[in-house]
Amino acid sequence: MFGITKPPPVTTPGQALSALRGALGMTQEDFATELSMSQENVSRIERATDVKMSTIQRLAKTAGATLELVAVMPGGRRVSLLKPAKHP
Repeated sequence: MFGITKPPPVTTPGQALSALRGALGMTQEDFATELSMSQENVSRIERATDVKMSTIQRLAKTAGATLELVAVMPGGRRVSLLKPAKHP
């Protein structure tokens, strides 16, 4: 198929955060402004291979998303390791 490119697979937390930002149609500068941080910091986080869970949660929250962490066991059973906080 011409003109259709498949996005590369997400293999690091930084790539996942970049994909999240991209899904919002935001530039790094836009996202940095929302996060009250520099564009350079957003770039550094997106290039990182090891990102703190608290950083991932903060960026997801800024994007209006909730974060869930699920382990998929052999055989396909799913175990929830982190559920979104319930709001009153």
